[in-house]
Formats: sequence, C-alpha cells, structure tokens
Amino acid sequence: MATQVTATRAPHTLALLAGASGLVLLVMLIRLVVFAQAPAPLPAIGWSVMPWNAFVTRHACTTAYWKAATNVRREPDVYAPSTYWSGRVDANGRDIPLFIGPYAVDPYEYPPTFLLLPRLVAAATPDFPAFRLLWGVLAIAVVIAGVAVVARRIDRANGTRSLWLMPLALVPLGILATFQGGNAQLLFVTLAMLAMLAFERQHHAIGGLLLGYAIVGKLFPGLLIVYLVARRQWRAVAWTSGWAIAITLVAIADMGWAPFAHFLDHMPR
Repeated sequence: MATQVTATRAPHTLALLAGASGLVLLVMLIRLVVFAQAPAPLPAIGWSVMPWNAFVTRHACTTAYWKAATNVRREPDVYAPSTYWSGRVDANGRDIPLFIGPYAVDPYEYPPTFLLLPRLVAAATPDFPAFRLLWGVLAIAVVIAGVAVVARRIDRANGTRSLWLMPLALVPLGILATFQGGNAQLLFVTLAMLAMLAFERQHHAIGGLLLGYAIVGKLFPGLLIVYLVARRQWRAVAWTSGWAIAITLVAIADMGWAPFAHFLDHMPR
C-alpha cells in the first residue's frame, strides 16, 4: 500500500517541483535579458543574477570573443596583451585594462578556430551590446535544448523522471552567472553531450560536426576521442576527425595562418 501511495504521489510532487523551479528559471532568464540590454551594469544592477557581487555584475567574457572576432584580421595576435591591456597602471600599480563600454576586455585564451561562431554572430550584429545579447540567447537556447534532449534520453532508457527536474539543473546561481557573463564553457559541454547522443543514434555526420567543432574550439572535449577509440567507434572517430580538419581549414581560409602561429606560441604559457 505504501508503495502505491508513493507511486501515485510522485508525479504530482514532481509536477509541483518542476513548476516552481521552472517559474524561478523563467524569472531569472527575464532578468538576464533585461540586464543584457542595459547600456551599463550599474543602472541595471538590480537585474543582475548576483547584484551583490561586483565582479559578476561588471564582468563579460563576451568582450574577449567580440574583440578577437572583429579584430583578428587586422591584429592576428589575439593573445597579445595589447588587445586587452591599456598599457597604463593605476595608483596601486595594477594594470588598467581596455574597456568596451563599461566592461573590461577579457584576455582571449581559446584556439583561433573557436572564433568561427563568434564571427558569425558578430556579422549579424551591429555592435557589442547586440552581440552580447544574441550570443547569450544562443548559448541559453542550446544549453536548455541540450539538457532537455539528454534528460529525455535518460528517462526513456531508465524509466526515470529527469525531464521534470531539468529546471533545477539550470537555476543555480553559478549556471545563471555563466549565462550572464557569456562564458562559452557550458555551451561547449552541451555540444559535446549532443554529439555523443548523436553517435548513439547513428547520426555520425551531425555528431562529428558538433564534437569536431567542440574539440578545435575548446580542446578539452578531445578527451572524448579517447573514449570513442576505446569503444572502437571508428565511424564516430572518422566523422569527428574529418569535421575537425574541415573546420580548421575554414578558419585558416577566413582568418589566415597567423592567428594559429600565435596560438602555438601562446599555448605553452
């Protein structure tokens, strides 16, 4: 009898929990959109996901993506301190960064191949605020869709209710602060997750494209190649390798070889 009560109550409880967490997530996403459109962080500080944290409120990883994506043809060394440092120091001897509006420019630390996506977004936007907003919308949409797809796969395979709890994976402040700052880590983790799911469903071309870009864009997803080799999933390895080479060649054709030469010099540091 106790088992039957638990079984009948569980969906209702999960629905309430999912509804409450989904409402919180919706409110926080609205806050993110309002904050992203503000001309400066301070007038909109109350809309920040962490208004009490000055670093989170004033920090935007997207400054590095925008500056590198828009300047790479004129200044191929996107890793040079001159791209994010003003060359001056303050009264305490600390380096004064360059600014894009109210945001200090972040150092760019990714391979040049990563810039293909930011360059596409930059081509569709007139300025940094629009770039920041579109990049954030794109990243949030991909992450939410990716989490939902993977949750559905877990539910179907194991009879669980992961999809109901999906909003709980996205409402922690650490996740929301990542969205607000525009950091690309979650986006690339999601791309790698979706790639592995595509391989499982025998969609090797799609999986190879997603994982190939994740690898040449961020490097760390390359560990999944070791996993695929260990499982002897040679079609997945071949499609991923082929797409990774093709994407790299496209990046070289678009930006030239110089950014890659600078990356090879910068990476050991």
